[in-house]
Amino acid sequence: MKITPEQCEIKETYVPGTQYSLMLLYGKECVAVADLSVTVEYSIDDIYPDLYFNRLKVKEQYRGMGLGSFTLDKVLEFARMHNFSIINMTNPYGGLDLKQLTDFYIRHGFKQIKDRILFFEP
Repeated sequence: MKITPEQCEIKETYVPGTQYSLMLLYGKECVAVADLSVTVEYSIDDIYPDLYFNRLKVKEQYRGMGLGSFTLDKVLEFARMHNFSIINMTNPYGGLDLKQLTDFYIRHGFKQIKDRILFFEP
């Protein structure tokens, strides 16, 4: 079944000082999710991000429909609104390869600062 982001409901949760999460729901089914944690005195090469990207996951049967890009765009919209930077340590899963995953995040505005480590700055 093909669905579009516009057919989905967005459910966001932000707990200041702790976490931010976004779920994309199609009916009662969660088709995509993004989870980020607030970082506390965490740094890489003198970069102190505000958020640590825990995961972005799209259910396998819904991949290739733009839901991952849509979800990530909404996460980055939230980050820009709050002036939050994000660190992402890429970890491919479920048939994704590192280059595809890295390229995906770079297309959305992340910069690679080390092998497997990406950074987004609003």
